[in-house]
Amino acid sequence: MVAGILMIAAGGVSVTQYLSHGIEKNIVHNEAVLKRYESTEAEALQISDHLLPAFQALHSLDVTVNRHVSEFELHVLDADRDRVLLVGSLSDLESSLERFPAGFQNIKTIDRERLEEIVGVFVDITYEALEIRSPNKQLQLISDSEDVFTEFRVQLDDIRKKLDTTVSQRGEEIVRDLQNARASVSQQQKMLDRLQKLFNWGLSLLILFILLITIMLFRSLHHRLDKVAGYAHAIADGKYAAAIDFESPDKIGDMAESVSHMGSSMAELVAELRVKAAKEERSALAARKLAYFDSLTGLPNRQNFIEKLEAAIDKSRHTKEKIAVAYLDLDGFKKVNDSYGHSTGDQLLCAVADRLSHSVRDDDAIARSADEPPALMPSRLGGDEFTFLINRIHDRDGAERIARRILSTLAKPYQLADREVTITPSMGVAVYPDDGTTVSLLLKNSDMAMYQAKESGRNTIRLFNADIGERQVNRISLERDLAKALERDELSIHYQPKIDLSSRRLIGGEALLRWQHPCRGMVSPADFIPLAEESGMIVPIGGWVLQQVCGQLAQWRAENLHPVPIAINVSAKQFLQGDLLSIVSDCIRVAGIHADQIELELTESILMYDTKLAVDILSKLKGIGVKTSLDDFGTGYSSLSYLKLFPLSTLKIDHSFVRDIETDADDAAIVKAILALSESLGLRVIAEGVESESQADFLSKHGCQEAQGYLFGRPVPVEAFTGILRCGSHLSDICETESKELTFQAR
Repeated sequence: MVAGILMIAAGGVSVTQYLSHGIEKNIVHNEAVLKRYESTEAEALQISDHLLPAFQALHSLDVTVNRHVSEFELHVLDADRDRVLLVGSLSDLESSLERFPAGFQNIKTIDRERLEEIVGVFVDITYEALEIRSPNKQLQLISDSEDVFTEFRVQLDDIRKKLDTTVSQRGEEIVRDLQNARASVSQQQKMLDRLQKLFNWGLSLLILFILLITIMLFRSLHHRLDKVAGYAHAIADGKYAAAIDFESPDKIGDMAESVSHMGSSMAELVAELRVKAAKEERSALAARKLAYFDSLTGLPNRQNFIEKLEAAIDKSRHTKEKIAVAYLDLDGFKKVNDSYGHSTGDQLLCAVADRLSHSVRDDDAIARSADEPPALMPSRLGGDEFTFLINRIHDRDGAERIARRILSTLAKPYQLADREVTITPSMGVAVYPDDGTTVSLLLKNSDMAMYQAKESGRNTIRLFNADIGERQVNRISLERDLAKALERDELSIHYQPKIDLSSRRLIGGEALLRWQHPCRGMVSPADFIPLAEESGMIVPIGGWVLQQVCGQLAQWRAENLHPVPIAINVSAKQFLQGDLLSIVSDCIRVAGIHADQIELELTESILMYDTKLAVDILSKLKGIGVKTSLDDFGTGYSSLSYLKLFPLSTLKIDHSFVRDIETDADDAAIVKAILALSESLGLRVIAEGVESESQADFLSKHGCQEAQGYLFGRPVPVEAFTGILRCGSHLSDICETESKELTFQAR
């Protein structure tokens, strides 16, 4: 049945195509007829346009000839004028005939030469007749001219007849062509109408056949399409492993195969996406850990702490509960790092972080609900600085109790990989909202309270108050003024005498920096030296001290005062910056003094920071003749085994051991050990802070050769020390009046 319908439909298509072809042929024929009609019409108009000038030229010739004949008979003619008129009219006639279209070849050529010849004869006869006076002769000439006129008129009549005949014939042809064109168009129009009706009938039949075929095909394909659609829905639901259980060699089969392939591709893609999502999730977690947690200790970092503190502040605004921020810094951590190395320092930081992580209230797990933050949230800000947030406190005393418990926990010894280390923290606490309502203000105030704890002796806690804020502002102001002290010429150098204990003679001095502030007066070195160290200003200040001391030694020598060696304190930043040797060499060279006239004093922590570098620098200094001494010996972390590596010339016993040497057996034992050690190593020993004769006697008795302290002289300005050099090298010769007027408090 389907085959029959298809055949009928094919026949309908063929009929429709035939009719369509016939219609196209009729349309082409009609277009040709119309073009011919339009061409014929244009030709008729063209003939009409050219016919009038031709008849006008003929008429002009007639008029001219007739007028000439009349004037000739009356003997008043103008032969030359008539010649010109006749020739011009002949040219107009010839031009008019030339412009006629095709089909008028029989009239397009005139015998112009003959006509001009006739005109010439006519004119000649005229001239001759005017000259002859004999009437008979004139009559003969008139007769001859009439023959010429007759021939001329015959020529003109012939042209006129040809025009009339040709135009009449051509006009009849044009009329016939127009009638035929109209008839053909009418016939073609009727044929076109019939073809249009047949075409519409065939098209309707074809549409009906197409509808029947579509209905039958739809019923046949509906079942297979349902299966493909079901599989597509399964893929949309995530069941990528589903399969189509039929094959079809048509478009539906291709569609089913495409959908099946799409399902397989989707299954592979989903698997890849799941693997990628898992990797991205791990990367996101790693990135968050890097962004919010300290890489060394695993504690929350500064950014993490700030966000948690902001959230705690927002919550406290609604609950009206207090929270506190504790700022913690490890006392002497730099010495541990310098003495044992950074690896040991990192181990210590991790151990401190571990204790902070476990320092929570005993009842914290029971007291808080699941959605509440822990009572204690520690973090590491960087270096040896830690903070922790204390939640849910009722007053300042509660914050202080928690901070003291943590302080005691952190102060216990730490058992690291190869040694036991004890370190203490200093802690500052700021309470919300009493000491600040913003993150920055709470951190700032807790930091200031921590510095106050350090200034109060370390290993303690300070709660922020207004006085601490004022002291911190004062510290900032002092640091700002110190930066301008050099250029304002506010710094000066005082000198403290060094004496030989056995002879009590002056054998040297120590250069000590002083600051005369224009408003504060004399600022204690204990206040501004740490500021200079922290800010880095100690480097240019230390260079200035070297220049001043070397210059002063040269000045004393120029005054023939026999200057004694002067010791200069060197900071860690100066020693480790790498150009100390060149700075010292330049100062000695510019001043023109001997290198052994200055002695550089270094602390144990400087030498232990990088022992290899320290040995190298000390060896080079010794090579140019500069002496070096180890200041505050016995207070640092240096090992005695390292002492023999350093090319030192002197050990200085710290004043803390000398102060109680008479009453404290431990201090006395330490001093004796230092004296015995220095003797075995061939080093000079000088004790500082000697304030009594009994201390001096003890030191001298046990082998100490040199000393300095209030007993022998306080630090004095350069003028007073110059006076000491002038008065003599024995203490009894020193001018007491001048010294008393210029003495200042010891370092």
